[in-house]
Amino acid sequence: MLRLGEKAVFILIVMLSIFGPLSTDMYLSGLPEMIDYFGTNETVISITLYGFMVFMAVGCLVLGPISDKYGRRPVLIFSMAVYIFGSIGCCLTSNIWVMILFRIIQAVGGGGAIALSVALIKDYFVGDKLGKALSLTAVIGVLGPILAPIIGTILIETVDWQATFWAPALVSSICLIMAIMLPGDIPTERFSGSVAGSLKSMFGIFGNRDFFSFMVLVCIFILPFMAYLAVSSYIYQDMFGVSAGAYSLFLAASMIIGIVCMTVFQKFIGRLGNRVTLWILLCVGAMDTILIPTVGSINEYLFMLSMVPAIFLITTFRSFGYNILLNQRDYSSGSVSSVLNFTTFMLGFVGMMIGSMPWGNFIYGITFCAGISSVIFFAIWAYTVKKGTTVRGIDGVSRDS
Repeated sequence: MLRLGEKAVFILIVMLSIFGPLSTDMYLSGLPEMIDYFGTNETVISITLYGFMVFMAVGCLVLGPISDKYGRRPVLIFSMAVYIFGSIGCCLTSNIWVMILFRIIQAVGGGGAIALSVALIKDYFVGDKLGKALSLTAVIGVLGPILAPIIGTILIETVDWQATFWAPALVSSICLIMAIMLPGDIPTERFSGSVAGSLKSMFGIFGNRDFFSFMVLVCIFILPFMAYLAVSSYIYQDMFGVSAGAYSLFLAASMIIGIVCMTVFQKFIGRLGNRVTLWILLCVGAMDTILIPTVGSINEYLFMLSMVPAIFLITTFRSFGYNILLNQRDYSSGSVSSVLNFTTFMLGFVGMMIGSMPWGNFIYGITFCAGISSVIFFAIWAYTVKKGTTVRGIDGVSRDS
């Protein structure tokens, strides 16, 4: 049987990493049309979004550890088959509650795709290649929420809202074919216990205080980033009065500048060392907490620039922090990937909820998320520096467990 080479696996990883925005952002502009189609209201139709997010997190949490026991190939095949079934079901039903059920099914498969995308990076790449692969998926994680609504709007205007579910079904079908061609011996080191044992090992990660603390430190700045995505349209269009087209450009510009800053900064991480790097990132987060409500409130251009540090932080941590955590030898990469993605996803969900609260000025919601992220980061990092950590790879702070 034809097997995927390293480059093809990398393409598969890239495709798997877009399942989040592909499933949650692409169909958003079609919600009003869906309300009319199903004869329902905004409250019920919103379950298709929030229910999906919850069950995708559950799927991510469960399927990663199972892949440590049975291998990436069968679990990914299962995930893609479930996702395709759920996507097609969403296209064909005319009952909103059946639609919600198919969204839940779709979500479980999507969770497996996201968990295995990171696990496969660890399975196939080491050293600089591992860091570069994580950096690229970080970039995709930022650009996905921008591109998905644009593509979705085009599909809805040219076809209908069902096209935003047929398109993911097509992408997942390609991923299914590629999953079938994955080597069956990945990962080479398998979890030898029961399925319950593989799931229990994942909860052991949550129970490791040092690992869990550093993971929260790495993921915490997803709060202001997701708050920004949730309310940016209101700020740019309602507060600053820009057009919908200009809003897309401002959003894209902030993302691109943040990614460029991350790319440049990565060249210096090796010279600075991980400990200095973490102090610098803390300072960036604290600075941004001040910039957003002050400079960012002046006009749309300065607001866009004030959000660049938040994007820089989340993309840098996605590559730099994930690299450290995936290289901890105490746990299997499938379990680590599940816990990392679950934590990132749930914190992002919290960020969206906080940002969308009735602040009067949505900039204050983003500021609150940036401030609380900086405080939590400082508390965890200061304690880590003082007490040391069993997390390996942090110069001057790591200690033997």
